[in-house]
Amino acid sequence: MPGGLIVKWPSGQSLDKNKEIQLDSRNGIGGVSPSIRIPMTMENAIRVANGEDVELEEAIRILSSLAENS
Repeated sequence: MPGGLIVKWPSGQSLDKNKEIQLDSRNGIGGVSPSIRIPMTMENAIRVANGEDVELEEAIRILSSLAENS
């Protein structure tokens, strides 16, 4: 990044006061389903294993495509 800047953000689960994961389903009931699913293909699994952020890259690709079409 320019000027030697480093960007970091935490990765973790959002827990409620009872240490339960928020926005998660229980036995397939409830929760929040993504409107765009990134398939866990062998290629994507290898990319994740190599440290790539597959979801972020796909989000950037989709948002760029939307911006080009507006």
